[in-house]
Amino acid sequence: MTNHLDLSDLLWAAEELRGDPQPDDLGALIAACARTRAEAFGYEVYQSVHLKAAALMQTIALLKPFEHDNKTLAFGAARSFMGANGFRLHPKPEQLREALTRVQPGAQGVRVLAKHLDRWAQQ
Repeated sequence: MTNHLDLSDLLWAAEELRGDPQPDDLGALIAACARTRAEAFGYEVYQSVHLKAAALMQTIALLKPFEHDNKTLAFGAARSFMGANGFRLHPKPEQLREALTRVQPGAQGVRVLAKHLDRWAQQ
């Protein structure tokens, strides 16, 4: 069974950041949470914890639901999601910067992000 984050978890995480970024779009945050639970034709769309965390991270980074620090929050949400499911992420700062820089529309897909998360969980 997968442990999921909800809207209140993401809002609480934002409060912990310097500058307490306020949400600009609650719908985008709700979508990010819902994406980790997505099903199609009776199957989970994202079948591993790593894919679910990557989908959460990508959604927050691309939709930018907060007034600032969206990529920081995106990684924090992925790290929290992974932690809630028994994984600890240990990216090197340059690895994290590179991965977050590549999260852009039409660029790095959710499967590539999941591979980063998987590798970071192994370090």
